[in-house]
Amino acid sequence: MSDAPPLRVLHVAETIIGGVSSYFSEIIPYQAAKLGSDNLRLLVPHEHASELVGVADRLIARYHRSGRNTKSLWAFARALDAELKSFQPTVVHIHSSFAGVVARPMIALMRPRPSVIYCPHGWSFLMDIPSWKRHTYALIERSLYRLTDVVINISRYEDQQAARFGILPDRCVVVRNAISPASTMGIASSPFDERYINLLFVGRFDRQKGLDLLLRAMERLQDTPIRLHVIGSWVHDDRTLQPPDNVNILGWMPRTQLDTYYASADGVVMPSRWEGFGLVAIEAMRNGTSVIASDRGALPELIENGRTGYIFSLDENDLNDLEGVLRGLDKQRLREMGDAARAHFTQYFTAETMNRSLMDIYTGLHDGRARRQPELQFSRGNL
Repeated sequence: MSDAPPLRVLHVAETIIGGVSSYFSEIIPYQAAKLGSDNLRLLVPHEHASELVGVADRLIARYHRSGRNTKSLWAFARALDAELKSFQPTVVHIHSSFAGVVARPMIALMRPRPSVIYCPHGWSFLMDIPSWKRHTYALIERSLYRLTDVVINISRYEDQQAARFGILPDRCVVVRNAISPASTMGIASSPFDERYINLLFVGRFDRQKGLDLLLRAMERLQDTPIRLHVIGSWVHDDRTLQPPDNVNILGWMPRTQLDTYYASADGVVMPSRWEGFGLVAIEAMRNGTSVIASDRGALPELIENGRTGYIFSLDENDLNDLEGVLRGLDKQRLREMGDAARAHFTQYFTAETMNRSLMDIYTGLHDGRARRQPELQFSRGNL
């Protein structure tokens, strides 16, 4: 009879606003059912915990976060230290860059040391930032890579770019983001005026998501039957965006209401400057809605141009391609592409594959199997 401890997984995140909260809402209930609630724990900011859907409160450890500052990072480190000592995980799954910077050196000092899995949820060195910053971030990630057993990339694009910036592939795997095949939230009647081509933007109002570029394009489209509806919120209270008359700012909305808007829209627009994956795209496709997206990051990996949506070339100084794609939209054609998008989602982006892949990585590390084994099974899949 083995004296080995049971598989106990601790997830840690310095912030979960945006895609990480959706990710947790998919994986935590599944893992709780597989591992048992006594063997699973989640450390997140107290201020963000309400973003989690379907996650039992008893699984959540909290710390107070007032922003990305020294006080909050210190609070995160102290809370992590307490969880490592009290919960005694055998696997720690770290989410996003700042958590990775704080947690990996702390865990490296532990004896015995739990296995460390790191998912950046979008590499910091792939942001649209000055070159010196990209190379500095890459240097930090390469240094911390030595303290990591498995690195999870959320797209093939992320995996390829990690290798380009010197993250060695021997510990990297690709487990693409995914979501449940059907929403449990229910779909209400359409909130839109069906006389128009109703487009939807969902995301933060920040530089990455490119809403400023989309609003500039909409300024030029006021002679068309296109209406843009915007769900999201400003970052750091930067309310400088001025929407034209054909744009309706709906503001922040709870996740329980999003599927109604996805399902009712004729198309979802993603003008992102960079995107490690693009969860909004598969949320739209799940609801049978086509996606109009920039050619940046992993977005071309998710969308079949002309079949499940459109890919446009993003040029901040010349929005003609974006404007041209939007001006040429046809309501009936968008509906047909939406049907294809739903089928595409069902084939490639349902949560079961993602959840099985993560559990295989955990058990592989816990059982002492080779680090590369998980990648041989389920990374670099084909669309």
